[in-house]
Amino acid sequence: MIQYIIRITFIFTFLTLFFFFYVIQTERNGFINQINIIVDDLLSNISSSNIINNQNIDQNNLKLLSDTIINSLEEKINIKLQSRVNQIDIDNDKIRHKAFTCLGILWAIFVFIIVSTGLNYNIITIIKYSLLILSIVILIKILFMYFISSKYISEDPNKIKEQIGISIKEWIATNIK
Repeated sequence: MIQYIIRITFIFTFLTLFFFFYVIQTERNGFINQINIIVDDLLSNISSSNIINNQNIDQNNLKLLSDTIINSLEEKINIKLQSRVNQIDIDNDKIRHKAFTCLGILWAIFVFIIVSTGLNYNIITIIKYSLLILSIVILIKILFMYFISSKYISEDPNKIKEQIGISIKEWIATNIK
C-alpha cells in the first residue's frame, strides 16, 4: 500500500507540474500557430483573388480600411468578451488551486508515511524504483509532446476557413437586413 501512495504522489506531482508549466504553453503555441496558418492562407487567398485586384482600389487605402475595420472589431470584441475572459481566468485559478491542494495533501501523506515508518531500506528502495519509473515516463512524455503533440495540426485549415465563411454568412443573414 505504501508503494502505491509513493508512486501516486510522484506521478501526480509530475503530471501537475508538467501540465501547468509545459503543456499549457505548448497548447497555446500550437493554437496560435494554427490560427496563423489559417489567417495567412485565408488572407493570401483574398489578396490574390480578382475581387481586390480588379477594383482599381488604391492598395494604401485598402490597407488603411482593413486596419480600421480590424481595429474596430478587435476593440468591440475585447470589450464584449472581457467578462467572459475574466470568468475563464477565475475558473482556471480554481482548477489550479484544486490541483495544487491535492498535491499538497498527497505530499503531506507521503511525509507522514516517511516519518511514521522511518526511512528504512524498503521505503528507500520503493522511492528509488518509483523515481526510476517516473524518469522513464517523464522522458517519454516530454519527447512525445516535443516531437508529436506540439507539431500536430488538429484541424484542416481549409475546414476551418469554410466554417468561418459559413459563420460569417449566417451572422450577416441574422444581423444585417
